[in-house]
Amino acid sequence: MIEVYAFATPNSVRVPIALEELGLAYELKPINVRKGEQKLPDYPGHQPQWQGSSPDR
Repeated sequence: MIEVYAFATPNSVRVPIALEELGLAYELKPINVRKGEQKLPDYPGHQPQWQGSSPDR
């Protein structure tokens, strides 16, 4: 399953729309960049094994 980390912006809405159209399973994980949640340790970008846009992460 694909994990989609997104904030409510027009660009981040495009990803779930595309995944729906392709029929791919995904889990939407909201993240609030105004609160700095992308800088928290549990955000995937802070994990050494995270490889960016890999669909299995």
